[in-house]
Amino acid sequence: SGLAAATSGRRYLSDDTTIDATDRLLGIISVPARGPTGTYLQSHNGPVPVGAGAYYLGVCVDPVPGETNIDNNCSVGARLVIEDRGSPDLTVPGLVLRELDRAGRQIDLLPYVLNAGDGAADETVARFYRSDDANIDASDTQFSTDRTGLLGANSSGPAFSHTFEVPTSPGTHYYGVCVDPVPGETETSNNCSEAVSLNVGVPDLAFGPTWVGTSNPMAGQSFTFTSTVRNEGPAAAAATTVRYYRSGDATIDASDTQVATGSIGGLPGIDGLVLGPSFGPDRRRAAFAASRQAIRLNAPSSPGTYYFGACIDGVPGESNTDNNCSAGAYVRVVPSGADPFNIGLVFVDDFTDARKDLMQQAARRFEGIITHGLPDVDFSSNGYEFVADEGRVTREVGDIVDDLRIFVLKTHYGGPAGLGGPLYVRSGNPTGLPAVGVISIDSPFLARLGAESLWQEERLVRDLMLHEIAHVLGFGTLWREFGLLQEPLGDSYFSGELAIQAFNAAGGAPYAGNKVPVEGGLFGGSCGSGSHWNPLVFRGLERKFGAEILEPTIEQAHALSAITIQSLAALGYVVDVSRADPYRLPAMVGDIAPPAASAKPGVSQEVDVGASTLGAIDVGDEQGIIIRTLED
Repeated sequence: SGLAAATSGRRYLSDDTTIDATDRLLGIISVPARGPTGTYLQSHNGPVPVGAGAYYLGVCVDPVPGETNIDNNCSVGARLVIEDRGSPDLTVPGLVLRELDRAGRQIDLLPYVLNAGDGAADETVARFYRSDDANIDASDTQFSTDRTGLLGANSSGPAFSHTFEVPTSPGTHYYGVCVDPVPGETETSNNCSEAVSLNVGVPDLAFGPTWVGTSNPMAGQSFTFTSTVRNEGPAAAAATTVRYYRSGDATIDASDTQVATGSIGGLPGIDGLVLGPSFGPDRRRAAFAASRQAIRLNAPSSPGTYYFGACIDGVPGESNTDNNCSAGAYVRVVPSGADPFNIGLVFVDDFTDARKDLMQQAARRFEGIITHGLPDVDFSSNGYEFVADEGRVTREVGDIVDDLRIFVLKTHYGGPAGLGGPLYVRSGNPTGLPAVGVISIDSPFLARLGAESLWQEERLVRDLMLHEIAHVLGFGTLWREFGLLQEPLGDSYFSGELAIQAFNAAGGAPYAGNKVPVEGGLFGGSCGSGSHWNPLVFRGLERKFGAEILEPTIEQAHALSAITIQSLAALGYVVDVSRADPYRLPAMVGDIAPPAASAKPGVSQEVDVGASTLGAIDVGDEQGIIIRTLED
């Protein structure tokens, strides 16, 4: 009958209907002051932190001053039956060092914790480590701990961090985070992050972009191998030797076959600490000193798959040599007289050499995926003209195209980060495959990349080009012409059989809608309905990592999956599906159903990408004569 002051409540999980302080605490709630006989209704949402079984949820409220009866301050437990929905799998896929003060003496270490499993993960301990090498595990020096919170299936946790002082001793210092296993977790080998390094007063040579002039040289043919060596340390690096290798796998080291050597001059150090990748309003960009290296190498005389890479000899004072070798560049040597697939990029506007290299890497990636060439198109007698850069200049193709030529230019309208599509497609066998295309990169997007870490800039440029080259090849831009886009105004889907099989193999078998689900129709759309995979299915409503490269945005890390590669096979390309990146659909895919006809949810607008809307698509023969034009 009296006024009850504000107090706190506690949510509990119990094995029986009796709720008290001996049960498992789930969280604290606030209970406002209430007048006589006043009531207060609260609801709470959260992941279930336990395995399958029967449980009871309840709440206890703390006593308030003057309260004479506290025996009824706990509720009766509400029964909750949890079905077996899989196992949790905790990983730490992202780790960031962030500078807190301009003097560069205090650093924040921020981990991203992801439950990649198909079952909920209990709250657990995150342990912060300092290491003498790039391998992070429980044997390293632990300097802090934090709690992860509860994580649902295929979801990431809230951000947390730890601040520490920058070491004063010169050298490369490594930091990482491991999370303790949770009940039901069967895979615990991935519970530690990769190391991030902090260089203090020493040089650190590393490789940036690496690519080959052609991914499909003929046996014995020479080709160009290009790489970028940069100094990521604060101190200057002395001149040293670059060694070039041929390998049977993508890991390059001194045990591989050395095929050539070169030299590189000294490189100055950077001004400040290397903290990337970083984020936030105080992000800073490390101005790495870099040297571009290009050399002619010979393909082996025996056809087959090889990898070419380079290693650079360590320099005085360098304490971290784990990054002194490049990744291997894929090369498929074909027999003399074979017809591999070639993509030629023509840079219409002024791009930096580093960005051109990244774009070439993307082109070489598709040359390795598509294994057979197409008939040449000879424009010598019938030059092909087009305008695709805001009407500024007419472009012309007046020579032989083998197999695909892509004009890369800039636009200035501040729209999607990129647009890409075919301009001229073949009328003969194989019918409809492009010979000329265009990719337009948004200038404001390129300008914004100046605020990103170098690591993030390289990833975004490379992923953007992979995405747009796929559109030029016909992904999403030629589906209607080939009869592969079904239900464009309803439950839109791509009907290529091999792509559907790959979708099912990636975890899509339980999906209740049409396969393979496409953005557009009832699902809404952003940059061209019917031209991307449906992000609600491919990434899930809450998924933060593991996106697919042909979703409508490229903000997150992406995989070029077997689903996308098999969609190219449906257009008529001969593909090597073993070149796909690992990719799994979110576990919740079985719970995602096509929306009602009135529902049209939007799509996240992180870094938008799209199919080309820059012009019509011409259909012509192998002599460059246009036969007809497809509808826009």
